Amino acid sequence: MHGKVTSFAKRRTLLVTFRLTAAEYDDLREACAAGDWKSISEFARAAVIQRLQARSSRRLSLDEGLQTVCGALEEIDAALIGASGLIRRVLHSEQTEVLR
Repeated sequence: MHGKVTSFAKRRTLLVTFRLTAAEYDDLREACAAGDWKSISEFARAAVIQRLQARSSRRLSLDEGLQTVCGALEEIDAALIGASGLIRRVLHSEQTEVLR
């Protein structure tokens, strides 16, 4: 079987129903037969769970990306603070030399 996503130990008690066009249903039946699935229900359940897991992993990737961006922004901020201090010292020393 294709990647059993859920455990047989968990009892499935909820029902999800959705409608398809005749063409969509034919495509679904063909996909199930080509993939050697036991039933359309098994195929649909696996597809939905796979989609949910992909969504979850994208969310994690986004969080990791945001952490990377935040880290880079903190480094830029520190560099700008340092550059600002250097500029202030240069300007202050030039003003001091002009006054002499």
